[in-house]
Amino acid sequence: MRKLWMACLLLGVLPVWALRLSAAAPVIEHRGVRIELDAVNPGVWTESGFTEETITSSMHVFYTARYPMAELTQAGRTFIVFDGEGTIEMMTCNAVTIPLSGGVLSLPEDHLAPTIFELGDRVLLPETLSLSHTFVFESVGGMRVVADGLNVPRTAQNLIVYDSRYGYKTETLRNGSELMLVYDDETQMFRVETFRAFGAGPDGGLAIPVNGYVLSAGLERRFELIEDGLWTRNEGVVFMDRRLLEGETQSHPLDATNPTLQSNPGGINAEAFRGTDQLIRYTSDWTGGQAGGTGTNVHGIEAAVDASGMVIDVATHVTIPPHGFVLSGHGVSAQFMRDHVSIGSHITVEDDGVIVRNDAIRIALAERGHDLAQVETIIHTKQAGLYDVDMATALSHFASAQARLQTMATALEQFDASEDEQQKMRHAEHIRQSAPVVEEALLLARYALMPSLAVEARGIWHRPNERSLQAIQENMDLWVSLGLNIVYVETLWAGYVNHPSDLIERHPDLEGAFYGPYGDDYLEAFISEAHARGIEVHAWNEIFYSGAL
Repeated sequence: MRKLWMACLLLGVLPVWALRLSAAAPVIEHRGVRIELDAVNPGVWTESGFTEETITSSMHVFYTARYPMAELTQAGRTFIVFDGEGTIEMMTCNAVTIPLSGGVLSLPEDHLAPTIFELGDRVLLPETLSLSHTFVFESVGGMRVVADGLNVPRTAQNLIVYDSRYGYKTETLRNGSELMLVYDDETQMFRVETFRAFGAGPDGGLAIPVNGYVLSAGLERRFELIEDGLWTRNEGVVFMDRRLLEGETQSHPLDATNPTLQSNPGGINAEAFRGTDQLIRYTSDWTGGQAGGTGTNVHGIEAAVDASGMVIDVATHVTIPPHGFVLSGHGVSAQFMRDHVSIGSHITVEDDGVIVRNDAIRIALAERGHDLAQVETIIHTKQAGLYDVDMATALSHFASAQARLQTMATALEQFDASEDEQQKMRHAEHIRQSAPVVEEALLLARYALMPSLAVEARGIWHRPNERSLQAIQENMDLWVSLGLNIVYVETLWAGYVNHPSDLIERHPDLEGAFYGPYGDDYLEAFISEAHARGIEVHAWNEIFYSGAL
């Protein structure tokens, strides 16, 4: 049962994140109306959960996405909803949802502001209100947690979200609280997997799942992640990542189109007239190159853009698409392209510059589609050449990738068609989570398409993480199925070992683990199970890495 209830303000206990106002209260002024705010996101966090403050009939209150309840329902009140720029989107006495970017002003029902303000008015809101939030997590029950950043060190004052790019664990101390979210394909939402209570467990934090996130709260926000507070185990949660909704836009000057020595004196390449640090556009009318190319030298990068404006290829040299063009950059311009232009980017040419629009989900779909086409070409080549490869396995993985890619394309259509922000995020998250699944299936297909000789050494580096004999056996069986015959197992890292030793402490991740007939000896179990499957085991030691200061 949730520990969330209506109550009066607990005197002398202030919420960490709520803004309690004094004589210098923020003021909203518009069309001659002056509104002094009495509270922003009013409520109290304690070890028992969140307690909402009672709002009296005369109070002027402002709510942002940092308020833990997504929906506001208050009898006898008028709500004015603002977007992130301060534009009035709605005025109503009915229940409203607090926007992710923007806020809601709650006024007495008889306040004169709604009779003077108009929809579409741009209101200058106080900067202290903090209207923009990029990382918002919302449960199916409408309870929200706002993260302050992604994959950055946690402080006592903030709450950070971590994904697997950060590392194996959050590397946080115990003076905070954490919870793990794991993605569920069936519901297209995250599921609350586990909690780490304040002061509990070893230093190092929770392990970060490949298909999910860990939310980690510092000392002053620890109560937001307590178990059975806002959320419970197995509850569905949507990651409202505004980067997926809004995308990113970059611009760069364009030096010339289809240049000549006369039109682009800075061009020094004999055939293509692309000069130092220049960005050049070559259209389908260009005749300076060979075989449909630009004729530039190797000291740059190019992007092929189709007739719709989408980038379909990025390489040192690309072919000019029919009715499209190629952007070719050198030096500074080439670096701009490496930083901001990907397969799936959308490029428009305006005046003397280019505008690059990057939507993460469209790029993910386009890149995996490009990868699929490459693997399909390899399959046809191997079939035509009668290569001795594991074609059945390759075709199986290819079909799996193709089917998953189709679900991504369907999700993008649903994303574009939906007007509900949470539904859009569920479709976007499905695309984001599916991309690595497609990538892995295509990688396995590529492996199966490689001729394999018996004398080859096909190895893998492995950091121990199995805490049972079954887990070791499952990994071994997987490696056998992939054709591996050597494993380099990490035996000394971060100042710890993976086996019983009188000299060096065992790694905390393996403390308490049990491996059946091998007891607690990870290394003996690992070697024995590997040899039983014909896999060689070699020791991998990190000699000079003894830990972090």
